[in-house]
Amino acid sequence: MIQSYLIAEEGLTKGMIFPLDSRLTIGRGEENDIRLTHSTVSRQHTVVYLEDGQPFVQDMESRNGTFLNGERVEKAALSSGDIVWVGDVALRFLQENDQDGIDVGGETQELTHTDVSRGPAGGELPARFKEAFSKVPFLSNFPQEELTEVGQAAKLRLVKQGTVIVREGDMGRSMFIVLEGKAEVLTQDDEGKDIHVSYLEDNEFFGEISFLTAAPRFATVQAAEDTLLCELSYESMKEVVRQSPAVKDILNKYYRERLRELQAKKRTPKST
Repeated sequence: MIQSYLIAEEGLTKGMIFPLDSRLTIGRGEENDIRLTHSTVSRQHTVVYLEDGQPFVQDMESRNGTFLNGERVEKAALSSGDIVWVGDVALRFLQENDQDGIDVGGETQELTHTDVSRGPAGGELPARFKEAFSKVPFLSNFPQEELTEVGQAAKLRLVKQGTVIVREGDMGRSMFIVLEGKAEVLTQDDEGKDIHVSYLEDNEFFGEISFLTAAPRFATVQAAEDTLLCELSYESMKEVVRQSPAVKDILNKYYRERLRELQAKKRTPKST
């Protein structure tokens, strides 16, 4: 049996998961199944519902409109993976086989009116992170039991195109893995103008410089398109690094390479 869900993100806050059994109303009003308090959301904004088994999204004459994958819609059919924007709040629509469930890590399951009692079953690594963790250099060979703990402590971040994820000069020690989408790395020249450094895509990571050094962020990273991230907090990762010299060695390798790349970009002569 196919189960339908909405996974919501408000800016960079934690995710919320809502099973779609038949109908979910979304808005600022307390009467809604999914209540979003963001200023861009109308009291009664959007409804998502099943009609003969087909999921649909429909705008409820909201002030700022409902957008599906970047296009404003009045009513539209949904497919798994679609992103619905309710004002400035993104919700990802997903469908999964009932036996698989939907696993996104314990700390992301902040619920309102709808109860999702099951989390990652049997102590396994949440399915959403399995592929990414297997391809990320500093986690690919880490023991499964420890990876499960890391995955269950991780958070999903769904960020809109153009949103700054980390800003050069800000404090913060989280690391991030790009699950879906694309992020752009930028640094600034002596005049404070942005310089493009690189793009990061699926299963690539960033944030290791500040994680290792506790220094302010060395670069700005922003979403080049709607991007789904896995955030690994310093608290959840510091023990992993402490217990595994190999993990720290890999992070140090990337740290040195990326620092050289940033410094080289800053030194590149401006075109005239």
